[in-house]
Amino acid sequence: MNNMSGAGWNVRTQKDRGVHYQNYCMQLLQSKNCVGWHWSRYQDNDPTDSKADDSKKDSNKGIINAMKELNDTEYQLIKIFDKKNK
Repeated sequence: MNNMSGAGWNVRTQKDRGVHYQNYCMQLLQSKNCVGWHWSRYQDNDPTDSKADDSKKDSNKGIINAMKELNDTEYQLIKIFDKKNK
């Protein structure tokens, strides 16, 4: 997919997408003001679906590996950030 529509930053690769996701979530974990976050869609839209929203037809969202990597360690990261901020 071209990845030219949808919300957020347009990035060149799935690896870049994962890095942006992880960076965003790390900032949330460091902030002490965040109680959680939600990723609203894991599945890419079908670009041939005539009923799909035009603004999201070619928006490639596949970052599940990066999400899992960060989410598996979020509590350890919070402990590290809490020690760092004392």
